[in-house]
Amino acid sequence: MGKSVQQHVDGDVTEVFAQKYRDMMPFEVVGVYSPETLACPFGSTNKNRDHLYTVVTTDDQFYVGITGREPTKRWREHLGKGYYSGAEFLKDKKIAAFILVRTRIRRAEDAENRLTVALKDEYGRKNVTGGEFVKDEHIGLASGIRTDSMSGTSPFDSTTNKPEVEPIPLFPTESKPKPTKPQFDKEDIKPTVGHKLVIGSVVLFIGTLIGYEQLSDTMVGYFALISWTVAPIGIYLDTRKQTDEWPIWWWAYAMFAWVPFLNVLVGIAYLSRRRNLGN
Repeated sequence: MGKSVQQHVDGDVTEVFAQKYRDMMPFEVVGVYSPETLACPFGSTNKNRDHLYTVVTTDDQFYVGITGREPTKRWREHLGKGYYSGAEFLKDKKIAAFILVRTRIRRAEDAENRLTVALKDEYGRKNVTGGEFVKDEHIGLASGIRTDSMSGTSPFDSTTNKPEVEPIPLFPTESKPKPTKPQFDKEDIKPTVGHKLVIGSVVLFIGTLIGYEQLSDTMVGYFALISWTVAPIGIYLDTRKQTDEWPIWWWAYAMFAWVPFLNVLVGIAYLSRRRNLGN
């Protein structure tokens, strides 16, 4: 068994009585109390904190519950002696003991569900209820809940009364992972012939513009044609040599590179993007 979170504070019961019901639980508890005396010293809790308790019947059935009030007030209601009604599960059953499992814990609903599952695993589904199981006892309801079951260790931290692991929702839902941009190192950006063709296309086009007056119309048209056709081909060849995820939107670069005069701007944008991915 795990260590107790605090010193035992049993009610007006014998040690044999208290030990009997402590042993029924998967881990050490705060205290065991008789329905005859209900000598529980704990009062109401602060905001967002609750007491976690278990009710045991004479035929060894269990009800797990939480309350922010004094535990004895809620327990009297389970006995049919309070202002509010008790749990439906306990009607027509004789209560043998009340077990205070933890006091003033946060996220008590999660702890309530986890304890219910642990007791169901040990004593059978039909003999235990509590938490969300009170609403629906269909088989398979707790298929998504992780418990520490009856391994002998407590699923609660021994000093803070908080679960040692993050509580798992009773009805877990799958969520799609958020898309992330691929990350690349400089080593991932491979030098290729296509890369050199894109550089050559840009340089040739800029050089043609600079030397426009010194070149004949035939040469200008020839160089412009080469630059226009080489840019998209180079982009295509370069992208096919890289990883499958890079560069993003490569087909858009290649498509717009076929547009005359726009191809040089597309080539410069592509080369800049390529360089930045490796940084």
